[in-house]
Amino acid sequence: MLKSGYPKEALSNFDRALEINPNYEVAWSNKGVALKELRRFEEALDCYGRALEVNPRYFEAWSNKGAALESLNRMEEAITCFDHALSLNAQDAKIWYNKGIALERLSRHQNALDCFERALHLNP
Repeated sequence: MLKSGYPKEALSNFDRALEINPNYEVAWSNKGVALKELRRFEEALDCYGRALEVNPRYFEAWSNKGAALESLNRMEEAITCFDHALSLNAQDAKIWYNKGIALERLSRHQNALDCFERALHLNP
């Protein structure tokens, strides 16, 4: 994960890594994280899409894509991404938490609480 305050520097590093290996899904996803930090959400979504083209089972990219969609207030799409990430790794507390946030923003309070409870049990 990126340290806050360094996304612009990180972008150039990810670009260099992708010049060496354009099929490196971790670099694509992390470049998306840097772009999201810069509030360049649509570009971030493109990067997550590239990561998922390389590896559709890369659950971190699904989770990151959901977070970017949430930032764009596209909650239903975000939840779909979180669900996909959870289908690949149901033991990640952060994904359950982020899904809960999206559900809460849709006023689906009981579903959100269920997600938060799952997150707490996975990350005591």
